Amino acid sequence: MQRYGCQDFVEEIAHLQKLAEMLPDSPVTESMANTFMAKIQGFQSWSSESICQMLAKAGEASKLPEAMKAKILDTIQNLSMNTGSQLKLVNTGQSVQRLCPYLTRPDWVALSTLTSQTDQLELLAKRLRAMGLHSLKECTKCQAVAIVLMVQASQGKPSLSAAAINSAVQDFGIIFQSLPSSNCPGASRYPDHPSEMGQLWLSKAYGPGDQPDLQDPCLAPFLKKVPLRSTHASLAGGTRCRSKRPPATPQGSTLSFDQELEMLKLRHGIQAQAATQGTATLQGSQGPTAAATAVLPWLSPRSMVQSHSQSAASTTAPGQVFGQSTASAAALPLPPASPPPEATTRVEAAPTETTAKEDSAKQDAKTLQEYEQEQFQKLLDAKADKKKKAKEDGQADQKPKKQHMKRPAAAMSTRQSSANQGTTCNGHEAGKGATAAKGGSTKILYGCIRCRGNVKGCSSCWDPNFRGTRLHGRQAWREYIEAHKANKAMKKAPKK
Repeated sequence: MQRYGCQDFVEEIAHLQKLAEMLPDSPVTESMANTFMAKIQGFQSWSSESICQMLAKAGEASKLPEAMKAKILDTIQNLSMNTGSQLKLVNTGQSVQRLCPYLTRPDWVALSTLTSQTDQLELLAKRLRAMGLHSLKECTKCQAVAIVLMVQASQGKPSLSAAAINSAVQDFGIIFQSLPSSNCPGASRYPDHPSEMGQLWLSKAYGPGDQPDLQDPCLAPFLKKVPLRSTHASLAGGTRCRSKRPPATPQGSTLSFDQELEMLKLRHGIQAQAATQGTATLQGSQGPTAAATAVLPWLSPRSMVQSHSQSAASTTAPGQVFGQSTASAAALPLPPASPPPEATTRVEAAPTETTAKEDSAKQDAKTLQEYEQEQFQKLLDAKADKKKKAKEDGQADQKPKKQHMKRPAAAMSTRQSSANQGTTCNGHEAGKGATAAKGGSTKILYGCIRCRGNVKGCSSCWDPNFRGTRLHGRQAWREYIEAHKANKAMKKAPKK
């Protein structure tokens, strides 16, 4: 909905009068009149001047029916007594899908001659204000910024970054809000061709002798480059890490792999490097303090003074005594050019001892790979010792299991007793433990009631935990069946 004002209501009275003339007895006219009265009751920005204009216009509407005219006049007269209405007029965004046809020839000339981007945006904002726009939608802002990008590209200027284009969108909205509104009636959506707005609107939007140029260049490549919101994908690369913590290593002081490796070596072998520096000092370096500062920047000043004091003390003669403090040891003189024989012997012995210290220091200063291998081997050894100790403790704690007492078996019946004993009428043994002894080894004999004494057995007698009667062979099975029948007949015989 466009923003309503007094002029809009006055024009609507004229349109309502024309509709009543065309459709005098139509319910459409009555419905539109009721809608008009609801609109003016919901409008809150009335002044005495606007009410007078409304009364004059409604009084001049002679083509309106008398009843409708009286209703409209009563509604206008009671506007000052309105306390509120259920209808609320709000401002919504107005969209211009194609802005280029609405620009005039002077507008295009000014856009191509202006060098400031702010001036170009201000020119487009003034044109939109003259067209009756009060609130912009995103598509309208995109059209304006795309026109500026197209003009800059034609001028040979370099393309703007996504962040700069997004900033231009924000600037355009601020510039538009700073400009005063015009008296031209607006629309919620402007058509692609200005002539569709009507000749009356064209006369109000453009001055006398000024008409739209109707130019419609292709803006599609430039519309695609405009990020309207700060969450656009083209802006994610620059704003993704803004709220996160900065990297631990500054960008200006990035270390290479070799430098990081050297720093790790120095971290685990500072004493060895200090001993090597002491040997270099014994060989006659002229600037010990400066050299230590340049080569060993990680050492504290106190450590540098102590290392230099030790190296200077080893190069002096035995009879020399120095009363300087530790801080003055850095200013010690070099050994004389021709020392006495004893001093020469001392100097010759000192490098030997220093060389031994240097060798031991080199052994201590291991590479990063050797250090990792050594620590890994220690972990493996500790793990193996732990497993071995746990195994020994488990064997020591292992005790013989306590024998649980079993419940005695119940008395067997006569049938089970005879079957388990395997005694048949012919005296053959066919019990459950039927075995054959060959060469001192025990062989299980297969065959049972289920398989009728099959010597190859079945799934029942193949089970090593089989507790039934084993009948090895068909003859043993027949004898068992005959004995079973005789026993059964004996039980059924009447007692005498």
